[in-house]
Amino acid sequence: MNNFIISKDKLENDNLYKYIRLSNDEIRFTNFMNNHSDLVTEDEKPNVISAGLIGLMENTFIFTDYGSISLGVGWDDVDTEILEKLLSRKEAEKRY
Repeated sequence: MNNFIISKDKLENDNLYKYIRLSNDEIRFTNFMNNHSDLVTEDEKPNVISAGLIGLMENTFIFTDYGSISLGVGWDDVDTEILEKLLSRKEAEKRY
């Protein structure tokens, strides 16, 4: 692993985090100031299947961006379910 990865236990409310999902459904997080590509080695890049940016709040999270320019991948709606289970919180209601 590298120094950019933040374990889910270290995630804090009222902060933004970039994440990637690998083909084995492993999720990795980093500070929003880093690039999604900082979360993987060159060999792992082909295994990244989705990415995004989330904001954490008490008991909820919200997607603030979808996909990754640095990795050239999009977002997948399956991410919502996986993140809800991993973070033990629901996605916040969207406000338009």
